[in-house]
Amino acid sequence: MISNFSELFTELKEKGITRKLVVAWGVDEHSIEAAYKAAQMGFVEAILVGDKSRIEAV
Repeated sequence: MISNFSELFTELKEKGITRKLVVAWGVDEHSIEAAYKAAQMGFVEAILVGDKSRIEAV
């Protein structure tokens, strides 16, 4: 059983599990940063929904 994030990350890496992550109205810095980090770790394919110019500005 997975009991913390470290174990979760290890499990996901070992099994090569990835998912799509959709952030509705993902125009704030925190949402974009979290989605970016998860994508960089290889866990998700991030999809940001919102005003393109606001997303690109962040």
